[in-house]
Amino acid sequence: MLKLMKMLFFLFFVLFLLCPSAYSQRYQGDGREYVDEVVAPEVYLENSSFKLVRGVANAITCPGEFPKQIVVTIRDRGPMGIVLGPLKGLGMMGLRGVSGIWEVATFPLPNTLDGDFSAILKPEFVWTPSAKIHH
Repeated sequence: MLKLMKMLFFLFFVLFLLCPSAYSQRYQGDGREYVDEVVAPEVYLENSSFKLVRGVANAITCPGEFPKQIVVTIRDRGPMGIVLGPLKGLGMMGLRGVSGIWEVATFPLPNTLDGDFSAILKPEFVWTPSAKIHH
């Protein structure tokens, strides 16, 4: 058990060392000079830890997508939602679970090259209300 804890600690330590937490570079290519934004380490750690928490929450609560999609699809499509809702619920349950696992696995890294840690799925959590689809 102690060996596993040491290995996990080492892994997280290496991941945080390898992540570009704060950097600034000047570019001069096409006649314009610009500076990449400097990301403060505490902001970087806050964003990455929120990504970790969001990923864990989405991986755990993904079964909630099944009843949610039934209700939302019936609301948006009427009686057709009785047939489409369970299918959409199964698909969204799998998608939310996989995206949650992905966010847990990649929490030290931003989702885009711009350093954006925003959610992969919208809405961000299963309990966030879904926007109504207009036909």
